[in-house]
Amino acid sequence: MQNDEGIAILKSSFGLIKASPQEAADAYIKWQKPLARKYGKCLKVETISSDLDPALENLLPINPSANRHLFFPCRNGWSVLFENGFQGTDNTPVCMLAKLMPAFTMRVVETSSLPTFHYPATILDIYESDTWPKRSIAAMDDGGSWIFPQAGEPFAFENLEQYKLKNIRDRFTPILLRQYLGEFSAFPFDSDFYMTGEPAIRIEKVSRLSWPFSLVSRFRRQSG
Repeated sequence: MQNDEGIAILKSSFGLIKASPQEAADAYIKWQKPLARKYGKCLKVETISSDLDPALENLLPINPSANRHLFFPCRNGWSVLFENGFQGTDNTPVCMLAKLMPAFTMRVVETSSLPTFHYPATILDIYESDTWPKRSIAAMDDGGSWIFPQAGEPFAFENLEQYKLKNIRDRFTPILLRQYLGEFSAFPFDSDFYMTGEPAIRIEKVSRLSWPFSLVSRFRRQSG
């Protein structure tokens, strides 16, 4: 897989967290550290400062199961979580951080333009201090037929009339997704939303056996 294709996958599915990268990373580490230890792994934590795409290159290659995670600073009090799983960022860390911090979080999926995804989808899951979504909207190809699942009460700004369209794919489009995100002052598909050059936090799960003892000890201290 080429780097450009990998970065496109990373950008197609991600989490938005209403907190600084450090706050979000600290909560993630506190949650994941005992789980990593249970399976013989450590959390390697480092701070990086760069433009978005070079930072995302540090997450490659894409893996069947995510083992690299990036909390990137954004404007308006947001951070974005990127993971290197095969289908981008899973909803589990997004909803868990909502409960553990607690914080307002969102998971965003927009894969309609990716040739590597056989089944396109546009998804918005919104969490507020709980692992159960406050609101969830999706239009997706579910193995050959389009479905339009929803959960939670609609927000006042939602275009309920569009949900009645005969063509299911048109009920929740990438354009409508961007409009809804804008209602929360989140613009993750705009490059100037990302605060490039500001510190981002990269976390990698690595096997204890693959590290010299001194390095394991040092990163244990860094990861809390």
